[in-house]
Amino acid sequence: MVATPSIIFQPSKLGDLPFILNDLDRASSLLSGDKPVGRIYGVSGGALTATAFALALASKNNPGKWGRAASAVTDFRNFLSSAHGWDIRSLNPNPLYGRSNLNPLRRWLVKRLKSYTARSDWRISEIDVPLYICTMNRDAIFTLFGSPDDSLQCDYQFVHLGPPQDAFLIDAVIAALSTLLSTSPSQV
Repeated sequence: MVATPSIIFQPSKLGDLPFILNDLDRASSLLSGDKPVGRIYGVSGGALTATAFALALASKNNPGKWGRAASAVTDFRNFLSSAHGWDIRSLNPNPLYGRSNLNPLRRWLVKRLKSYTARSDWRISEIDVPLYICTMNRDAIFTLFGSPDDSLQCDYQFVHLGPPQDAFLIDAVIAALSTLLSTSPSQV
């Protein structure tokens, strides 16, 4: 068995909050277990769990920089367990790009990061853990955001995937949560 296993959070899409809440509970138990963790991947709704988990883990690894993020998993869970639709999404002024956008959730994420570190413009590579946010680009091709790593690429069918590209954390999370047709796409 690998000494530091990777963890993939992929419970559901953003519309299925109970599954994301269960995943946050799982993340909380993983944190309390103090087992070594390798790479952390967040796919779709799992991008929220992976982000919270990575921030809480970063607070253990570098308390001087991330110490206030120790409660990230609990904070995300508390928010999502009481969130209404308008706390997460709002109607798009131009429905050509989807009926809703994730601006309310983006604003909450900005506030949360600022409460942890006084900054919200963190790049994924600046977090002191190997976090990777998985998205789909406009051609429905899997795209990985995180610290550049040439070992994380492959050919799949007739498409080359990877390597990961660094990006702003909040932009990548919102892009991972955006769904075709219902939510406006996010530029990363």
